[in-house]
Order: sequence, then C-alpha cells, then structure tokens
Amino acid sequence: MCSINLEDYFIKEIKNLSDKKIMFWGASNFLKDILSIEKFPNVCGIIDKDITRQNKEFCGYKIYSPDILDGMWPDVVIMSVKSNNQYVYNMIKDYLKKCPYIKLYKNLFYSYYEYINTPKYYCPFCHKDEYFEDYGTPVRKNVMCLNCGSMERHRFLYYVYQKHIFNKLTERISVLHTAPEKSIYNLFTDNDQINYVSIDLDPSRYPYAKDILKMNVLDLKFDDNKFDFIISNHVVEHIEDEELFFKELTRVLKPDGKIILTAPYDNNLEKTFDDSSIVTPEDRLKYYGQEDHVRLYGRDIYERFKKYGKVEVVNSDFISEDLCKKMNIGKSQRTAIIISKNK
Repeated sequence: MCSINLEDYFIKEIKNLSDKKIMFWGASNFLKDILSIEKFPNVCGIIDKDITRQNKEFCGYKIYSPDILDGMWPDVVIMSVKSNNQYVYNMIKDYLKKCPYIKLYKNLFYSYYEYINTPKYYCPFCHKDEYFEDYGTPVRKNVMCLNCGSMERHRFLYYVYQKHIFNKLTERISVLHTAPEKSIYNLFTDNDQINYVSIDLDPSRYPYAKDILKMNVLDLKFDDNKFDFIISNHVVEHIEDEELFFKELTRVLKPDGKIILTAPYDNNLEKTFDDSSIVTPEDRLKYYGQEDHVRLYGRDIYERFKKYGKVEVVNSDFISEDLCKKMNIGKSQRTAIIISKNK
C-alpha cells in the first residue's frame, strides 16, 4: 500500500501539469479543501453542470457551464468530484468530443484508489513499470498506460515493429502511419533512420502530432512506390470502401514493402458481417460493436485480405508468455497482419 494521501496525490498531479491551462470539473467540497491548501496559477476556472452554481465565485475561481469549454479552450480538464469511470466516459461523449484539443487528464479519485491498490505493469514504450487505467466498452481492467496512453495492441505491436522494422534497419527507410497513436508516433519519430509520415482526415485530433498531414486514406497524395512500410491500426473497420483502402495503400507501397495492420474481429463469427442498411450510430454500435464501425470482421479476415496481397499473420509466439502477462496483454490483443505487395 502507498502512504501518500488523496489530497497530496491530487496536488502532486496538478503540479505536474504546471505548463498546462487547467479547468476543474465539479465545485466539490473536496476541491474546496484542496484550494484552501494550495492555489494554482494555471487554473482558469471550474466547470459545473449545476446551473445554480454557474457564474459564481468558488475559492477565488469562477464557475462556468460545460458549454464554455469550446470558448475557454483549456489544455486539460481534471475531475474534482468523486465518480466512477462510466460517468467520465459519458462526460467525454457529451462535452469533450466537440473540443478535440482538450484532454481529460484522468479521474484523479479513481486513479488514486487504483494507485494505492493496483500493481504496475510493464510498458515497453516507457521502458518501465507504470500504472494502467481501465478503458473501453465494455470496460477492460488495467489496459491503458497512464503515462503514454498505450493499450494492449500497441504494446504487442512494439515488439512486432522491433522484429520486422527496427531490427532490420540497414539504411534510411520511409514509413507511413494512418491515424497515429501517441505511443507509436513517438517511437517512430525518435528514430533518425526513419522518414516518418503520419496522416489523418482531422489532424486536430492529435495535438501531440504537430506535423501530421490532413489527408484522406482513400485518396493519398503520394507518388506510387514511395513507402517501405505502412502501419495502420484499427482503421480499416471504419472505411466503407475496403477495396479502395487497400488499393491506395498498396499503390504507394514499394514493391518489396509491407503493410502492418491490426483490426478488431470476432473469433466467434465465421464470416465478416457487413450490411449496407446499417447506417445509424445506434445500429452500428448494436451490430458492429462501435458506433463508427462499418463492419464486424469474423474469422475470415485473413482470407478476405488475401485478395489485396500476400498475407502473413503475426501472433505472440516470439514473445514470452511471462512478458505478455507483465504487460497485461490478453490473447485477443496479440495479432497483427502483414500484407506484402503483389508483384
């Protein structure tokens, strides 16, 4: 057990964000106690859904409606009310999706109790043991690194990239990354032997990726045969025109290049389920598992992808089971697909 108390933990975490513009969520008695101990010059106000509190002063800070978020544009929103993680997820959905630059730092009450009761897990991107947060729908326990944001598939991919890319580097190569995750973005940009390019339709969703290019993956603005590797994780299930997606990726791939990708699939489903009449977010969530997915891949995913190139399935055989457990990677998160260009 850790000896640090909740107030000290809260203050310490806020001080770690001294370079960020912060707003608290919730004018709570606990926050009142904190602000009686310490004032934070980088805090620009408090968000509260209770209209009877709005536009009033609270311990020297003004209370605002959640609707002010896109006008105030803080860097970070920090929970200051005790609540479970489902409340946090609902808040993100309701208020923060329209403000892509704003980061919900974490539910400090929840993370504190996790901090004092939960063991650390190994994060290869951070090169050390870290506390992992619950994430997902349904919620998965202790899967997201609180330091770099890596999840199970990213930690597995770290070793896939080491084996298939970094360990074979003999000369400078070019890598294209679609929808760049923070941990993987940092991994590739830290290597000066790699000409790394990242793209997305909405670069504003990636404040850490300052050089990301605004581009549609179905209409890549690159010459043919440009990249040695293309990495794309959990993207294809969002793309309605799967064939065009792979056509564009293989077009810009060098003749001896490789696409390394991951996609969620249901091992209990024999064939991929894809119904063009399912168009609403509610129905997509019901039938595909996520409101912005356009199909649910089944066990035929590998055969399905063979029409786009030579398919190699990579699993965790080259990683010890002890290491997988140490990184808290479940077996369903230990698969990647490598597609080589047809010649």
